[in-house]
Amino acid sequence: MEEFKKLNFFQKRKLSIDNLSEYYRRERDYNIKHNVPYKNIGLRRKIHGLFHALLKVELKVEGISYKKVRDDRVKTDKPRIYACTHIGRYDLETLSLAIGEDAYVVWGDPGEGYRNDSMIFFGGQGYIAVDTDRQYKEDRHNCLEGCVRFLKQGGALWIYPEGAWNIHENKVVGELFTGTIEMAIKTGADIIPIALDYECKDYKAIVGKNISYEGVPLDEKIEKTLELRDILASLKWELIEAKGIYKRSEIETGNEFLYEIMKDSSNSYDEQAIIASRYHGKIPSPDEVMDSLSGIKVSPDSVCIIKELLKYKEEKFKKRQDKELFLKRLSIPNR
Repeated sequence: MEEFKKLNFFQKRKLSIDNLSEYYRRERDYNIKHNVPYKNIGLRRKIHGLFHALLKVELKVEGISYKKVRDDRVKTDKPRIYACTHIGRYDLETLSLAIGEDAYVVWGDPGEGYRNDSMIFFGGQGYIAVDTDRQYKEDRHNCLEGCVRFLKQGGALWIYPEGAWNIHENKVVGELFTGTIEMAIKTGADIIPIALDYECKDYKAIVGKNISYEGVPLDEKIEKTLELRDILASLKWELIEAKGIYKRSEIETGNEFLYEIMKDSSNSYDEQAIIASRYHGKIPSPDEVMDSLSGIKVSPDSVCIIKELLKYKEEKFKKRQDKELFLKRLSIPNR
């Protein structure tokens, strides 16, 4: 049985953000391997009204207005996955009000959020965390497995299938990860699409109809993901068209569009972080690329490639050493 040493609040405060993230990845791995159930689901249902009252106060203080334009969902006893568009800084608070029930958020790349104000929101809402970088393949697997188990426990889940804020100028909804559909197929959950849009500090949402995936085979998850994207885009277009017609001179340039989205972001969540965490399709990981170069023959033409390969392996070895040192301090056996 794999040993895992729990740390108390003060011990965790002493860890760097990188080491704290590593600690929580190992905690999630331990919980999945040992079938540890999610706690406090019932408690969050009881405090849900108070939590939403606090959110409304926060939005009022920040000068944010919110309106639910339409709500087409049907109440059922089935598990629910709220699939939401991801548009910017205040979509967490406004979407929480649109959902209107205690639904755990899939929180990607918490990082500094473990220690800043983000934890107030995610702690009150309930969350399942995941580090999305390709090197953390097992953590992404654990997140998917954890979401499936949570839904089977009777919880409602809230996820952003795009994986990151949509900063595309010409895409109403970005490409979606297939995990949302996979969860629905494996648990019999309904997916409830929600589109959110805003102008300045005026946010509006449409909650779509329940989508059932009963009887859908898992090998259709890509096709169903494309269909879900179309549904979200249709709902988003409805919100956009309600704004009316703009003059060409009133349309933001690319830089203005990006600035409007990013101006309220924390320093750590920048354009590069968004690009890294959004869906890119099937592309090789850095390890796969470098491994494919390991068999090349040394020649004057390949010197530059060899230098890059050696540099990459040296950096990878150094990261491995740092991780082993961190685990040794915690008395946690390495994988």
